[in-house]
Amino acid sequence: SGPARDPADREVVHRRAQMSNMPVRVLPEIESEGTIVVERNHMDGKVAMVTRAARGIGRAVALRLARDGADIVLHHENDEDDARQVAAEVEALGRAVSVVQADLRDGAAIRAATAAVAERHDCLHVLVHSAGHGASGPLTTMDFDDWRETLDTNVSAMLLLVQGVHARLRAAEGADVIAISNEGSMSCFSGYGASGTAKSALEALSRNLAFELVHDKIRVNILCAGPVKSPGNERLGYPPAVYAFAEEKSPQGRLARPEDLAGTVSFLCSQDAVWILGQTIVVDGGLLLVVDFRDWLD
Repeated sequence: SGPARDPADREVVHRRAQMSNMPVRVLPEIESEGTIVVERNHMDGKVAMVTRAARGIGRAVALRLARDGADIVLHHENDEDDARQVAAEVEALGRAVSVVQADLRDGAAIRAATAAVAERHDCLHVLVHSAGHGASGPLTTMDFDDWRETLDTNVSAMLLLVQGVHARLRAAEGADVIAISNEGSMSCFSGYGASGTAKSALEALSRNLAFELVHDKIRVNILCAGPVKSPGNERLGYPPAVYAFAEEKSPQGRLARPEDLAGTVSFLCSQDAVWILGQTIVVDGGLLLVVDFRDWLD
């Protein structure tokens, strides 16, 4: 075992934490090269809203932010049973949770949901838009209603969500908005034109929101995910061949898990990411290093 820790070392840790205005909890001492391990519960006392949090990426993000100390506003579209299960998991972590339902293709429903959130909470510190409806098929023959629903769920919903909770985000005096995109926004492959267009538009919208909202102390960023292995992602529109090819070519030998993305969301909501604004953070395990998307369906 290593030498005993000087109590003064702990005092230094606390003083540094106070200077950074970040709540910390000093863990029991760990013998590791004379260091003291500090866990930063950077979401303590904060409220985070996550869309489509009943499954997949949204669920993982909601649970991660709850573990970080946040109370959760858990949105679902029509997955009430799954949403209640996730809510129970959040409560088991010792965090408060409320559940809201809204069809993200319906502007009136989004406005009603955000009004309910604004009535319940004086401040909202985090908004994560993790929803993504994806119509698939050739653009030249795509039904216009499918096209419109894809754009509404990804892009219009993001705008309406931010509009609906803007006052509560501003009241937090330091809030984060994170849009979940994917690599279809930057590359093309068969059958993914509508979803890729929607994700590109979502990223452009998010950058413009970042520019407009920075003076309200609201940071907006984008997480751009590679293919994710999740039961909730069948509706996102990736052809099955994409998953098989990506898993084979991934430098890390697997697809992403929702928890891999949730960790990045947690970081973007922390004080350590305060100088990141309007950026698209690619989280794909290095897949773009080795894959030409045009090869996916060859």
